[in-house]
Amino acid sequence: MTIEHSAKVLSSAISQNGKFLATGDTAGIVKLLSIPEGKELSVIEADSHNYGVGCIVFSPDAKTLALNADKIELWEISNL
Repeated sequence: MTIEHSAKVLSSAISQNGKFLATGDTAGIVKLLSIPEGKELSVIEADSHNYGVGCIVFSPDAKTLALNADKIELWEISNL
């Protein structure tokens, strides 16, 4: 599986259930993909003007994604 970002990737996380991979870059873009298919499920634009996405964490049930950009953001992904 290859994940293309237009900026340098700073962070990544795999959900505890092993179904999702999230990657975040210096431009504030987070990509959510299915595992093992590598299908892109969503692209999130974080509120990041200074630092990019430095940290990504899934909730234990993989329904919420927390990311650290210029501020902490929570994204619901339960509809995927």
